[in-house]
Amino acid sequence: MTKSFQELFGDLQSGRDVRHAQAELYCLVSTALLEPLRRRVPQRARARLDAEDVLHEAMLRALENVARAHCESERQFLAWVYRIARNLITDQAKRMSARAVPFARDSASSAGTAGRETGAAAAPRESGIPGREPSPESALERREIIEQVFARMRAPEADVIRRRWLGGQTFAEVALALDKTQKAVKGLYSRSWKRFQDLARRTR
Repeated sequence: MTKSFQELFGDLQSGRDVRHAQAELYCLVSTALLEPLRRRVPQRARARLDAEDVLHEAMLRALENVARAHCESERQFLAWVYRIARNLITDQAKRMSARAVPFARDSASSAGTAGRETGAAAAPRESGIPGREPSPESALERREIIEQVFARMRAPEADVIRRRWLGGQTFAEVALALDKTQKAVKGLYSRSWKRFQDLARRTR
């Protein structure tokens, strides 16, 4: 017997038949969101940013927060997972841009020597974007590290990261939930994220 979305989501939140519920909901999410996410990945990032990997990561983050989620319909659940995936794509694309290395690595190609070129052919330039680095941790190990970091943070710091980074909420949604202005939430998130990264490096 095929279960409805509400029954599957209820199974997840209550801990009943979790594996079946996860598999069915991932099938639902993949069918509805995979193609829209593929179209959202920037053209320049498609060689290293796979929409299916992003969707899988988004689903994992949603499952980590399912106990706190309020999804009254399939549409709300899909919108929630899509927001998480959209934020992941945006963040990954920014990281790829930030990690791009200078095309000319030879010291002879610095600004000080640029004017001394006398017609000699320039050397071929290597690719400026390094390959994707595989994560050495399983999803369970990563979750344990995240929780250890959260335990060392102040409650408001951990809460804003849970909502924005893990929960995929917009700044407007977080501001509404915390009864703060969006400007205040953005400031809190920025400070909290820096602290989270610092603690995560120490935890590893």
